[in-house]
Amino acid sequence: MSAQPNAPLDKREDYKERRRRWQGISIQQVTFVNNLFIGLSSALVFWQGQYLLGKDVTLRSCFEWEFYLGSALLFLISLAVGCVTAWNRTKDFRQTAMVDTLRAGNDEQKQQAKKLSEENKKLGERTWRLLYAQGIVFLLGILFFVIAIVAHLLSLWIVKTR
Repeated sequence: MSAQPNAPLDKREDYKERRRRWQGISIQQVTFVNNLFIGLSSALVFWQGQYLLGKDVTLRSCFEWEFYLGSALLFLISLAVGCVTAWNRTKDFRQTAMVDTLRAGNDEQKQQAKKLSEENKKLGERTWRLLYAQGIVFLLGILFFVIAIVAHLLSLWIVKTR
C-alpha cells in the first residue's frame, strides 16, 4: 500500500530522466549535423577552388559558370551560417550554466535566472532556425553544383557529337 503514493513520483522522475537523456542526444545530433554541413561545405568550396584555379578548366558556357560559381557561393553561405550556429550554441551553453548557478542563489538571483532562461529559449529556437537555414542553403548549393555538372556534360556531349 505504501508503494502506491510513490509510484507517480517515481514515474515523473523516470520521465525527467528520459527527457534529460533525449535532450543530451538532441544536443549531440545538432552538433553532428552542424559540423557535417560545415565540413562538407568547406570541402566542396576547396575542391571547387582547386578546380577553377587549375590549368584544365573547361567550363564552356556562361550557364555553367553561373551555376558553378553560384554553388560555391551557396556553400560559403552555408559555411558562414554554420559558424554563426556554432557561436549561438556556445552562447546558449554558457548562459545555461549561468542559469543553473543563479537558480541556487537568493531570490534576486532566481529572478535573473528566470530572465536568462527566457533568453536561452530564444537562443535555442534561433539555433534550430539557423540549422534549418544552413541545411537549405547547402542543399541549394548541391542542386546548383549538379546543374553545373549536367550542363558541362551536355556541352561536352554536344561538342563530341558535332
